[in-house]
Parts: sequence; structure tokens; C-alpha cells
Amino acid sequence: MLQYTGILSPYHDQIELPAECELCVREKDEKKYLFVLNYSANEQTIVLKKEMTDIVSEAKVVGKMGVKGYGVAVLRL
Repeated sequence: MLQYTGILSPYHDQIELPAECELCVREKDEKKYLFVLNYSANEQTIVLKKEMTDIVSEAKVVGKMGVKGYGVAVLRL
């Protein structure tokens, strides 16, 4: 039931993550920030289904994106 209603993955329409990654979401000044944490030693590929801004480079990103081993990606919606 929870999976059917979308409660288990409320951001599935915006981002896809492998099992080795965790998604944390924070909000400030009415803007949402997605923190993708890679718990693996290997680089993981995430899929951004909507255009977001990479906070580090300030680049607009969409589609496939790599997150380095034990790394983090910070994205703004």
C-alpha cells in the first residue's frame, strides 16, 4: 500500500538512485535541496529526471550524473 501511494519514494518522479545511495531533502527559503550520499567506495550513477542545479559548480544538470565513491552531490530544485 505504501509503495502504491508513493509514500516510500516521494521523489521518484524527479530522481532515481541506486541502492548504494541515500537521498536527504532539506528546504530553506522555499527552495528544496537534495543531498545524495554515496555509501559505496565505487562511483554511482544517479538519474535526474528534471533539471536541477549542482550547488558546487552552479551548473544546470539533467539525465545521468556520477557521484564519486563515498561522495555527496548537492542539488537545488
